[in-house]
Amino acid sequence: MDIGSVFRWDYYPKQKDGKLKARWFVYLGLSSILSNPQNVFLLPSTTQIELYKKGNRRQNHKKIRRFKNGTCGFEDESIIDIHFFENNWILDEFNKYSLNMEVKGKISNNILTQLYNFILTDYYIEKIIIVDIRRNLNSIGVFNLKKPN
Repeated sequence: MDIGSVFRWDYYPKQKDGKLKARWFVYLGLSSILSNPQNVFLLPSTTQIELYKKGNRRQNHKKIRRFKNGTCGFEDESIIDIHFFENNWILDEFNKYSLNMEVKGKISNNILTQLYNFILTDYYIEKIIIVDIRRNLNSIGVFNLKKPN
């Protein structure tokens, strides 16, 4: 899978409510090859737009990016919220589910830069992960990204 790919994962097995359903993600690559084991970096999306409206529980989430339906491969209006960044997949385990994944589109370099800047300023994401994501983005031609402190 290419960095920046938007993909649908049918029967996503780590759904918090325990129900198997399709989930949509943006693939941000892998941790360093020196990591043992290697982890997969994913940005999940949600179609629950109403959660981000005034008066709802995510109204104060600022590090979000909205996508209109049909944009970058998303079939419905969606939001990527950096707060829900995932690196809870080990590469070997992730690959076992590849038949349930279908790439639907790709995020532009400009939007990847915006998402990286959100990640860079998120104090929950470890510096080593930010370094790896920056390296991954550089590898596909996304340059001039600020280094993490």
